[in-house]
Amino acid sequence: MNVTGFSALVITGGEISDNHITASKRGGGIFKSGNAAFTMTGGVIKDNSTAKNDGREGQDIYIVSGDFNLGGTAQIPDGLFIERYNNSSDRGKFYITSPLQNNIGIEGLWTSPSEGRVVAVGKDYTITQSDFEKISYNHASLVLKFDKDNNQIVLGKPSYTVAYTLLDMTFDGPKEIEKGNSLTTKLNPSVGYHSPSSITVKINGAELDKMNYQAVPVQGGIGVNIPAEYVIGNVEISAEAEAHFGGTATCTALAVCTGCGQSYGSVNPDNHTGAVVWVQTETTHKQVYNCCQTEVSAEKSHNWENGKCTVCEYPCSHTGGTATCSQLAICTICESQYGELDPDNHKPVSEWTQENGKHYHKCEYGCDTHLDETNCFGGEATCTEKAVCEICFNPYGEINASNHTNLVKTEAKAATHLETGNKEYWYCDGCNKYFSDEAGTKEITLESTVIPKLTEHSSGGGGSSGYSYYTIKTTAGAGGSISPSGNVSVREGRDQTFTITPDKGYAVANVKIDGKSIGAVKSYTFENVSRTHTIEVIFMKANGNPQTGVFVDVATGSYYEDAVDWAVENSITKGTDDTHFSPDGICTRAQAVTFLWRAAGSPEPKTSIMPFTDVNAGSYYYDAVLWAVENGITKGTSDTTFSPDATCSRAQIVAFLWRSEKSPAAGTANPFADVKSTAYYADAVLWAVREDITKGTTNTTFSPDADCTRAQIVTFLWRCKK
Repeated sequence: MNVTGFSALVITGGEISDNHITASKRGGGIFKSGNAAFTMTGGVIKDNSTAKNDGREGQDIYIVSGDFNLGGTAQIPDGLFIERYNNSSDRGKFYITSPLQNNIGIEGLWTSPSEGRVVAVGKDYTITQSDFEKISYNHASLVLKFDKDNNQIVLGKPSYTVAYTLLDMTFDGPKEIEKGNSLTTKLNPSVGYHSPSSITVKINGAELDKMNYQAVPVQGGIGVNIPAEYVIGNVEISAEAEAHFGGTATCTALAVCTGCGQSYGSVNPDNHTGAVVWVQTETTHKQVYNCCQTEVSAEKSHNWENGKCTVCEYPCSHTGGTATCSQLAICTICESQYGELDPDNHKPVSEWTQENGKHYHKCEYGCDTHLDETNCFGGEATCTEKAVCEICFNPYGEINASNHTNLVKTEAKAATHLETGNKEYWYCDGCNKYFSDEAGTKEITLESTVIPKLTEHSSGGGGSSGYSYYTIKTTAGAGGSISPSGNVSVREGRDQTFTITPDKGYAVANVKIDGKSIGAVKSYTFENVSRTHTIEVIFMKANGNPQTGVFVDVATGSYYEDAVDWAVENSITKGTDDTHFSPDGICTRAQAVTFLWRAAGSPEPKTSIMPFTDVNAGSYYYDAVLWAVENGITKGTSDTTFSPDATCSRAQIVAFLWRSEKSPAAGTANPFADVKSTAYYADAVLWAVREDITKGTTNTTFSPDADCTRAQIVTFLWRCKK
């Protein structure tokens, strides 16, 4: 069939076969020329022939020009020839328009087919692998290729498969290679393996001589290169990786394979190559291996002794504390003394000291410097008292025997038959003397003023009766009264009784007769009076101290009132005098350990060897210091000093208390911004807060470096021991 011009040809069925053209023509079944399209969706064209013999006869179909649309059930087993397709003079294309169900055999393409030229294109249809496999092409050096990305079939060189049979390996290389190309691929050992010592290459099942390809080590594996001249069929590459072996892993490095020299496996955290070293901070230490920093011992606080940690020998850099005129600064980190004295750092006590007509402040830190020293002045000396300085309020100078401050005149009274009389006289209740003149310069006795009672034989004048009278001077302190009171005159040989009455809330603390204590009695009688006497009564609060009475400087309701009573009752302290406790006074280190020792029952020390040169034998605190050292309460301020006269700080006293209780577990909540967790007293403060021994100086401060007063120390002790 010869189709030319603009006539379209559509074949949907039937069969064109067994035709033979004897003339020198092409297209034994169909010869198609012209621009009209040729569409074949069914039918069979086969077994036709032509006498033309130039290699492009088109035994079944010869297409010169025009589009060729192919699809459906069309069958062209062999003999399709497309003349001028895809060159500069093309006037048509080969389209696949629907799924191919039967084989299509292409006899030839163009005069000179070349690699990369398009054979068929999908038209309103996407070509599938099945379609591609139904089209065959017979050519000496070119084959059909399926270009899925561009929905077309193109000419290309023949390809061979590349198969990999690998154990413990992967590959980076093609799975297909075109004929005429060399093959380059890379074999990668799996983790824990290295490249094999040999591989096997087969071409179409026959092993390729190792002399005909290269297998050389490359980065991370082994590279295989097969020259193109040996790539003449399907390729199979076989290899088995070898497991790493040998070498030793450490805490920081992998083992190195003896076979390949590569690192493999994982580190061994227990195989250390370095040494154990200390890692130290200002307050802590721990041990680590310097090769990998693995911790050998947990981080702990330094154990300070003489400014050096006894565990890691870390020297303390010393900080904090304040040097005074008599005491070195005490480091807030290690609690040791350091640095130099500060000769200009004094702290005057609040009380004045008076000596030889001068007053001055003693230094609270214990040096001998007289601070603010000036001559006493002001005041007025009397017949019984020295002048009192206007500044220090201490007596100074000498008494003025002629300066009576309260001369009381007794008018003269005539004697009668019923009672005695008296001469005019003056009495000074300051010096307890009698005078015959208003100026108080002529001293007499009271007896010399008495005019005896008149008798039948008396003239009623001022004659003497012969009786003597003596004065009993009474004194009652605050909190009660004595009756009779004042200066009581008693005739010689008579008895005189005095009644003692405490005020509400008070009791009799002590009664002194002529300066000697007779105890807490409610009355006393002087019998057969033959001389002058004195009676003095001391009262106290109902729960006060019977030895000292009421401390006038311990206010009722003060936070330390009960603590002071307890301390006195338990013989921990007796006050600074009979009526003063001095709650705001400082407390030295010697006093602090003595209070603790007495609160513990004043136990006998187990040793008599004193390690401190500044604690003298026989001192009141000697046994207390020995006991405190034995029980780990203090180590002193150095190996050889205790600094007994140094002021005890708030931090030191709670540390002493805590250690005396065997250093119990501390609390966890720290309310104080000025108590660092690394301070030597941190656990002691937290324990004291938990046990309600202290609440700090404010809600957020403890004031560890502040001086601890006598009131604070007895209160801490009382709360701890009650």
